[in-house]
Amino acid sequence: NGSTDNCSIDSMTLSQTAFDCNDLGNNTVTLTVFDQSNNSDTCTATVTVEDNMAPTVTCPSDQVVDNDPGVCEAVVNYPAATASDNCNVASITYSQASGTAFPVGTTTVTVTAEDDAGNTATCTFDVTVNDAENPVAVCQDVTVQLDSTGNYTLMPAEVDGGSTDNCGIASMSVLPDAFTCAEVGPNTVTLTVTDDAGNSSTCTANVQVDASAACIPPSIANEGGPDIADPCTCAGNGWFAEEIVVTAPSGQTWQIASVTGLYSDLPGTTPYAVGDVFTEVPQGGGVSLYVLVGYHYDGIGYTIEVESPSYPGLVLSVANTCYYPEPVLDLPQEICLFTEPLNLADFASVTGNPALVSESFTINGTPATQLDPMAWGIGTLTVEYTVDAGTPTGGDPTDPGCVATASQDVNIVETPSILACNDNVQVSVDENCQAFIQPDDILEGTYGCFDDYTVELYNGFDPVPNPVDGSWVGHTLTAKVIHLPSGNSCWGTITLEDKLAPTVDCNTATITCVDDYNAVPFPPAVDNCTDVTVEMIDNYWIDTDACDDNQVQLIRTFVAVDAYGNTSEPCGQLIVIQRPTEVDFPDDIVWDCSDYAAYPNIVDATLYTGVLSTTGSGIPNAGGLDGTYCQYTYTHSDELIPACGTTFKIVRTWTVLDWCAGQVVLDGVGGEDNVQIIKVVDTTPPTISMAPYTVNANIPGVHPQPC
Repeated sequence: NGSTDNCSIDSMTLSQTAFDCNDLGNNTVTLTVFDQSNNSDTCTATVTVEDNMAPTVTCPSDQVVDNDPGVCEAVVNYPAATASDNCNVASITYSQASGTAFPVGTTTVTVTAEDDAGNTATCTFDVTVNDAENPVAVCQDVTVQLDSTGNYTLMPAEVDGGSTDNCGIASMSVLPDAFTCAEVGPNTVTLTVTDDAGNSSTCTANVQVDASAACIPPSIANEGGPDIADPCTCAGNGWFAEEIVVTAPSGQTWQIASVTGLYSDLPGTTPYAVGDVFTEVPQGGGVSLYVLVGYHYDGIGYTIEVESPSYPGLVLSVANTCYYPEPVLDLPQEICLFTEPLNLADFASVTGNPALVSESFTINGTPATQLDPMAWGIGTLTVEYTVDAGTPTGGDPTDPGCVATASQDVNIVETPSILACNDNVQVSVDENCQAFIQPDDILEGTYGCFDDYTVELYNGFDPVPNPVDGSWVGHTLTAKVIHLPSGNSCWGTITLEDKLAPTVDCNTATITCVDDYNAVPFPPAVDNCTDVTVEMIDNYWIDTDACDDNQVQLIRTFVAVDAYGNTSEPCGQLIVIQRPTEVDFPDDIVWDCSDYAAYPNIVDATLYTGVLSTTGSGIPNAGGLDGTYCQYTYTHSDELIPACGTTFKIVRTWTVLDWCAGQVVLDGVGGEDNVQIIKVVDTTPPTISMAPYTVNANIPGVHPQPC
């Protein structure tokens, strides 16, 4: 206010003195000034009313909620904030509105209250969204292979089949995660999935652990099974039972990869097939037997290969062939009443002649050891031969086992009593110069069995023994055939002959090239009845070149003729004439001069005989180079070296020419040279003789040695 008056101002008035929130802003106010004379004057002024007082705001309390299902947030509806102001609250705003999605965690919400003048005030509260939802753990089965050291470490990601979480997965772990050869096969592992909030869930997976070369492989056998311990277990009627056993860690699967000859039933109507699974029999300690009981037939056997997913590429195999004994009966199909009793063992055998535990016979079901036709009479008999070979050895046909039976029917036949004999039969003696005259030699017609007949021989009325010996060759004898059951008979004659030729044994003879091949003995010959004459009918050379293989060969052909003019087949005797392949020079030799004085021939270059009167000092090969086919020639030269008295030395040098090789031989057997030293020495010591001599003992002694 700066109003003035020339005298004095008496009073002043304003058109408006009170203001409130309705007057906010500019307001025009009129000032009237009165002086003491009541003179007045006015003026106006602008009064600006301002609101500088902030409102007050109150926030709701902190909010805590769980996440909405399946998401990492929650829609939160929180209470409204309250605000007041000296004038008017124009607005209340929120940094995140109620009813919107708040993320997991704590979100601070700021509330701002503003009045009409733009004054503001704030407060805050927290909205906490907790992740209360567990992850979803999803597993998948896997197969892993142990490494070269037999170990494997499993990673969680390998068994994770797509695990999820509403917010996020913080970590995954798997237990167990370490595997060795002891865990080969199926294993159950647990995967634990943990989210950022610490929530977790689990799932399980199957981990198939495959072995590596570091693991001791499983084994297969055909013995030691829990049901059938022995291979080749007799099952009857030619069948064998056997249990295939695989020993391996527990919890595995073993199945057939290939198979032949093995059946799951008796009598072998259902063969095993690829893919058939073994039965597991746990043994404790993480070990199981995987077993398969099967049947196979006599002499055919089986082969089986098995495999397991736990051992990729590994195939185990076992095979076996077992044998039943093969009894054989070889009885005559027909016999007569007068057939001698048959010892059944003489007609029974077992193929391969294996060792037997027992053997037995029956005739029409009755135990027996002999078949006596007289005891049984006319008819048909069934003979059975049963053998027990004990326990067979697999794969060895010479050691069969089990019980087997052979059967044969034998007919005891009735023979004809009406006989007809041949007028004359020519019978030849056998290799023993004998002939056993049988009824069927004499009888004409069909008789079936001849044991009901017997033959008697006569020379005139004189009985002749049967069999007939060679002294009756060329003679005709009377033969009488008698039917034993009826006594009927007939007569005929036989003429005995010798039709067997001698045999000559033409051996091979090997001689040296200095031997006379004509001196090689004729080969021996034999005849069934008489002495034989051996004749040479031919000779020819098949090899005349001694140089190609150090030998020549001659064949002489011979036949033998017996007293009845039977002539043998010709046979060839091979004579091999060998020439030496090495030269053996004479050894050095020492003679006594007294022997030389009596036998000067001992130093000659002649054959050494060891007899002073005939010997020389030796020649090459002791004379074995001198034959026509030897193909060697030799000569010598001597150098005489006198010594003391009548002794001396001869240096004899031999020169041998090998005509086959076309060269002179200087080295002999064992590397010896061609120089021979011959010494004539005096080996007799001299003899001393002396006439008796008398010595006089009466000679005075001289001290200190008196006589």
